[in-house]
Amino acid sequence: MLRILGERRCNHKTICSWRDHHLKWDPELYCNISEIRMKESELWIPDIVISNSVSDFLRASDSLIPLQVTHTGAVKWNSPATRHISCQIKVKYFPYDRQECELDLVSWTYTSDKIRLKLRSDRGLDLSTNMESNEWTVLNTSSHVFIRKYEMNAASHYHIRYKLLIERKPLYYLFYLFLPSSIIMVLSLMIFLLPTDSGEKATLSIMVLLSLFILMVTVSEKLPANSKALPLLSTYFVANMITIAISMVLSVAIINIHFHPAHLGSKQPKLTSRVKNLAFNKLAPYLGMDVSSVKDEHDQLEKVFEQKLKKNESLLIDEVAQSSSEADAFDVILEKLAIVENCSLYVVGYFNTHFRKEQKHRQWVACAKIIDRLLLLIFSVVFVVTSAMILAFKFYNDSDYY
Repeated sequence: MLRILGERRCNHKTICSWRDHHLKWDPELYCNISEIRMKESELWIPDIVISNSVSDFLRASDSLIPLQVTHTGAVKWNSPATRHISCQIKVKYFPYDRQECELDLVSWTYTSDKIRLKLRSDRGLDLSTNMESNEWTVLNTSSHVFIRKYEMNAASHYHIRYKLLIERKPLYYLFYLFLPSSIIMVLSLMIFLLPTDSGEKATLSIMVLLSLFILMVTVSEKLPANSKALPLLSTYFVANMITIAISMVLSVAIINIHFHPAHLGSKQPKLTSRVKNLAFNKLAPYLGMDVSSVKDEHDQLEKVFEQKLKKNESLLIDEVAQSSSEADAFDVILEKLAIVENCSLYVVGYFNTHFRKEQKHRQWVACAKIIDRLLLLIFSVVFVVTSAMILAFKFYNDSDYY
C-alpha cells in the first residue's frame, strides 16, 4: 500500500508473510490460543531492504508494531514506513510530465538458494487505501519478480520490483507560473499601442522585461533542477524573455524612424518610392490604417494652388465688374495678374521651405505607425500560438512522454 507525499517520498505499508516451523504449537496444550503477537527482536525476520532508497539504508519496514504468529507457524509482518526512493525525474514536459518510479525490494544477505521471494498478487501495488495526492495522479502500477546475479561475489538474489506510473497535476503551475507570465506578455504588446510621441515606449519595454526577470527568480525554486533537458515551462519563459527583448530593440528602432528627419534640418531624407509603395499602398490597407493625407505630396500641392487661384479668380471678377471703362478694367486685370504671380511665387516658396519639410516628417511618422501596427499583429500571433501550444501540450502524445 502506497501514498505519494512528494517527488521521491512515499508512505508505504509492507505486508510480508512466511512460515517458520520453529513456531508451531498445539492450541489444545495452550488454552486454545491459536494466535499471538511477538516483537521483531523475539523472532527471525527476513532482511528485506529497499535497494533504491536514498534515505538511511534500513529494512523495508522497521516499526515497533508486533508481528502476528499463528499456531501453524505462519508469520505475518504488517508494518508501515516512510521512505525516500530514487526516481529518475524527466522534466522535458514539465508541468505535464509523467514519471515512472520503481520500488525495489531485495534480501540483502540471503541469496536465492536461501530465501525465495514471491508476490501475493500480480496486480502491482495495492492502492485501495491510497490517499489522493494534491500534486500527482497514479495512472498505473505493476510488479514482477526476478533474480539478479552480482558479479562482485557471484551471488544471485531475488528481487521484487514495483513500478509506479504517476502524472503531475498542472493546475498549480499554470495558475502561479504560466498565468503571470502571460499577463506580462500582454503588457509587452501595449508597447506597440503606446504613442511614440509620449516618449515612454523604451521605459515600458524595460519595465516589462524586468518584471519577467523578477518572476523567473521568484519561481525558479519551484521548477525541477535538471541539466539534461529544459522544462517546457522554462522554455516558455525564455521565449517570452527573448520576445520582450526583441520588442524593446524594435521599439527603439521605431522611435528613431518616428523622429528620423526632425534633427536633420534642410538635409531631411525622403522616403524612397519602394518604401512608400510598400508601406502606404500595400501594408496600410491590410492593417486598416488611413494614410491618404501623406500618400503623395503633389496632391497636397495641387490643393494649395487650387485654393489660391479660386480666391484670386473671384476677386478679379468682382474688380472687373466694378470698373467704369475698358481701360480701367485692363489696368485692374494687369494689377491682379501681378498679384496672382506674387501669390504663385509665395506658394512655391512656401512649398519649398515648409510644406516639403512637413510632408516628409508626416510620411516618416506614418511609416513608424504602420511598423508599430504590423509588429503588434506579429507579436500577438506569436503570443497566442505559444500560449496555445503550452495549454494544448497535455494532449500531445510522444514516446518520451511516457
